[in-house]
Amino acid sequence: MSLAMVLCEEIDIRGMSRKDLAAAACLASSTLSEYLTGSRPIPKDREGDLVEVLNSPRASEERCTNCKGNLFPTRYLDEIDNHPIVALDKLVEEAEEIINVAKDTRKAMLNRRHGYKFAGEDDLTVTSFENEVADLITCSKTLLIKLQEWYNRPVVGVMRRHIKKLEQSGYCSVKRKNFAR
Repeated sequence: MSLAMVLCEEIDIRGMSRKDLAAAACLASSTLSEYLTGSRPIPKDREGDLVEVLNSPRASEERCTNCKGNLFPTRYLDEIDNHPIVALDKLVEEAEEIINVAKDTRKAMLNRRHGYKFAGEDDLTVTSFENEVADLITCSKTLLIKLQEWYNRPVVGVMRRHIKKLEQSGYCSVKRKNFAR
């Protein structure tokens, strides 16, 4: 699904007019219409404006899929049932899978030096683990988005708490400003 399609869905969900969105994002209505129909690409800075005005983590995730330098350009799982419990069940399933694969991966990595090239069964094990980590990240992001959509649990608030926890735990250095918002 394209960002324009997600934006259209988000506009409909909110019962917002396109004219109101254009005004809130400081755009001409005709320009917004061109963006949403795909007849004109949405500039990166305007993508951010539209996502913020809509306060849509789903649109944000779709936008970040295409961001250069995004380490985890995952996708929102829009083909699973919309209820958050379905996303939670999928997350539990993925968590169980990663625990099993992680144990085998630990064995494959044990006593391996920096720069070691995995081969054979060890390479398959590590690749499987990498795939499971990516699945878990995707499911986690989708669940957080569904929690906001269904229960007004703010994704940005979750991430701010998470960064603060990481800094307080000493897992990462403290930065003066974590988010532009």
